[in-house]
Amino acid sequence: MNVKKLGKLTLFLIPIGVGINFVGYQLFYVILKTPFACDAIGTVLVGALCGPLAGGITGLVTNMINAITNPTSMFFAVLSILFGVAAGFLAKAGWFSKLWKVVVGSLVFAVIGGIGSMLICWPLYGFDFYGSTSQLLIAIPLYEATHISKFLCATIASFTMDIPDKIIVCIAVFAILKALPVRYLVKLPNGNAFIKDKDLDD
Repeated sequence: MNVKKLGKLTLFLIPIGVGINFVGYQLFYVILKTPFACDAIGTVLVGALCGPLAGGITGLVTNMINAITNPTSMFFAVLSILFGVAAGFLAKAGWFSKLWKVVVGSLVFAVIGGIGSMLICWPLYGFDFYGSTSQLLIAIPLYEATHISKFLCATIASFTMDIPDKIIVCIAVFAILKALPVRYLVKLPNGNAFIKDKDLDD
């Protein structure tokens, strides 16, 4: 990653994105007690506004900080990086311009988070069920009912559980993008992707 390519405003937004990730996690998982972490809002937001490089760095930094108290977080850093990279490309292609596109585009993040995390977790936790929420609610009952591959059941469960998580994440990002004024958007690398749908007198 060539950090020199990033502007000052982008560099300023990266730690803000990291902070939003922690706020999202505390709000949805700790305070509201939902089964969804929603800890990628800042990563996707920075990626959407500032491009793949900035989004990837935001995801990486988030996991590096998480690893201070939970070292296994670093195993999942690649997924956080991919969230930011994907957000940058999707935003530039217009996938954050309409609500229906945001919902459909969230499936990209669900594939990364749901299927990608299982590819990491399965060998990390001994090639068997390990008691996550998705496995307790979906994978284990599915396995008992069908007796298909445990890994396939776990992957289906992880992906299914990650869909609403990433829909919440992407809708939150969409709402933030809609609230940002044009005078601010024009200063950011991907800002033009969101200006055409706004009142230019904003």
